[in-house]
Amino acid sequence: MPAPLEGIRVIDFGIAVQGPLAATFLADMGAEVIKIELPTGDGCRWNLGPSDFPEEASGSPMFLSANRGKRYMHLDAHTEESRQVLYKLVESADVFVTNYREAAMQRLGLDYDSLAKVNPRLIYGAVSGFGHKGPVAANPMYDLFAQARSGLPSVTGQLDDVPTLPGAVLADQGGATMLALGIMTALVARERHGVGQKVDTSGYGALAWLQSWELTHTGLTGQVRDRAGSYHPLIVGSYGIYRTSDDKAIAYMDMLSDKGFEKFCAFGGIPELASDGRFDSMRKRVGLGGAEAARIASEQRAPLERAFASHTLAEWKAFLDELGPEEAMYQEVLDYQEILDDPQALACEYIIERDIPGVGRKKLTGNPITLSKTPSRVGEPGGEIGQNNEEILLELGYDWDFISKLREQTQVAADAAFPELEE
Repeated sequence: MPAPLEGIRVIDFGIAVQGPLAATFLADMGAEVIKIELPTGDGCRWNLGPSDFPEEASGSPMFLSANRGKRYMHLDAHTEESRQVLYKLVESADVFVTNYREAAMQRLGLDYDSLAKVNPRLIYGAVSGFGHKGPVAANPMYDLFAQARSGLPSVTGQLDDVPTLPGAVLADQGGATMLALGIMTALVARERHGVGQKVDTSGYGALAWLQSWELTHTGLTGQVRDRAGSYHPLIVGSYGIYRTSDDKAIAYMDMLSDKGFEKFCAFGGIPELASDGRFDSMRKRVGLGGAEAARIASEQRAPLERAFASHTLAEWKAFLDELGPEEAMYQEVLDYQEILDDPQALACEYIIERDIPGVGRKKLTGNPITLSKTPSRVGEPGGEIGQNNEEILLELGYDWDFISKLREQTQVAADAAFPELEE
């Protein structure tokens, strides 16, 4: 069977994560994706993290995570020749993806209105930091600032400490996800209604969507919840993450029968909790019955923390497994290496293995969506700057004189950006 987006051509004119990762999703689903880089390349090709990474690789971990299954061109979009190449590519494209600021795209003549004149059926996917309208629409995108404006750090971390930044670039990743979803929706609309259009989303908007329940709660009640550390600000009772005696972590929520709760308390060295009238039924332990009942239910957290700290993670897993999954609901907290080795992640192909040029065979994230009859096809990660320039230009009908001129212009632009150091 063909891949679901086979026959769809995508122009990826993006940088870093939001635009390129959305285009990578489309590539996974079978689209032909041509990544256009400036002569200096996508800035995240070079390692931005704290770890060494082989210079022989065709990109940093950030770059490789957001780019696979693509062909690569580099063009100096400031020149007339390169713009004409881009317009010619757009003529036969279905989707154009960018996360550059709208003002920059207008200066280059690559904004939606300009490209829609070239191809009225084009789906133009644009993702930004905060959205393309409003008082901060022109602000540059940095994951840190989109997260801060979204309020996510305000509900993360300990109450008596500074708001905590989550350990992942969730605005970048969320913006890419929403852009891919919007593009897929626009493709369906074009199929049904025959119209091309602009898709507009942002990292800020994605995080607002991902906090729908929490923001709606404040909107309806007027209550702004405090940070709750390893607990959720809106979920009372035992629901949370606990530290074990061997300094591991376990996520736990009480779904125990009263008999099972007695066994739990005895094993954890807190038998008095089972006989405490505040917690002697499931209804009380999950805080049903209003605000006061919810407040009381959360008073069990301190003794539960002592209980989990009395045994190792392995001992708790053995005990809870014996109670059975219908009663004892838990999950050990995995670190990133454990996720890469997790049989569940491997079975679902959330983690896959690929050969990375200059690095060897390594594990990386796969595509989280499975289609039963038109499966995705995760391509090879990375690629050299401009490695497919000549073949794509020849496909477009350009001759070698034009290709040589374009190559010279691109090299001049690259040299100007990175001049050689004097001896």
